[in-house]
Amino acid sequence: MARRRVVAGRRSAGRSATPEGVRGRKGPLPKLWLGLGGTAGLLAIIAVVVAVFARPIESSWDDAKLRGPALLVEDVRRVANNGPDGWVWYFPHRLSDDQVKVLAAEVHERGSVLNSNGLMASAGGIRLGFEYGTTSAGRYHLSLVGNRTDPVRINDMRVKVVERKPPPTDGTLISILSQGGGPTDKVVADLDGQDNRVYTSKPAAFGEPERASPFLDEHSRYAVTGEPLPFEVAATTTSCWCTWEIEVDVTSGDEKETVRVSADAAGAPLQTIYSGPDLHYESEYQISLTNGEFINCALVAAGDPAEIARAAGGVYCPS
Repeated sequence: MARRRVVAGRRSAGRSATPEGVRGRKGPLPKLWLGLGGTAGLLAIIAVVVAVFARPIESSWDDAKLRGPALLVEDVRRVANNGPDGWVWYFPHRLSDDQVKVLAAEVHERGSVLNSNGLMASAGGIRLGFEYGTTSAGRYHLSLVGNRTDPVRINDMRVKVVERKPPPTDGTLISILSQGGGPTDKVVADLDGQDNRVYTSKPAAFGEPERASPFLDEHSRYAVTGEPLPFEVAATTTSCWCTWEIEVDVTSGDEKETVRVSADAAGAPLQTIYSGPDLHYESEYQISLTNGEFINCALVAAGDPAEIARAAGGVYCPS
């Protein structure tokens, strides 16, 4: 055993001392390059696998970061269809002549009712709207934004009545004659009907426009991240002061959800107030944009001489 160890030791020494030994050291190098080549190939395979599966992994990670419902309500605000709506505000409380005089002067100073919405709202007014001429409508602009990396399908939309009350007559109605404007694309829901789904409307040859089929039965809509999907929702009534909310059915992959939309983050409902010609308010005023004057239409209807004289000056009540 000892001899074998010595011989082995001499062979090792001989390899390191002769040129042949030097050449012998080059023997393992091809194996080394083969090893490096195999490693590089393995890394290339891994890179391909990562490229194939990176998107789903990234999507899952992004979806994990996008917490919450399948849709986000980016914006919901009350809007008016200036042409048929005119400019009408309802105040739940009674305004005095002096208060109306101040409002009329400020509207006149601004020179446009377009700039008076904030003024009326700050005084407690609720902007009224109309659809089909005389049917009262609450009209809101709704923007939906997807909260998934893939588009979120909008399957259905409807309104849900939260509370139904008789229309009010104990407050103040203030109106300004319309300055024109035109309708925009919208969907309509009937708060007085059994079917509260949103519908498109189409012009009729005579009379009021006809309701067509439910909007989302004919149209496909998807909400995606970073691109607001707009709707103008008008909820109509001929009988009530109704508060309501919007329900939106959505799907994303295997997820199904119903998103409920209110006026604000606190859950305040949307509303439609019937304001028909058959209603007589505690006080009703017409403001002149031209000269800043106003007239109390309730007093005109009662035959008050002072208000009738004021009407002769060019401020008149809507018929």
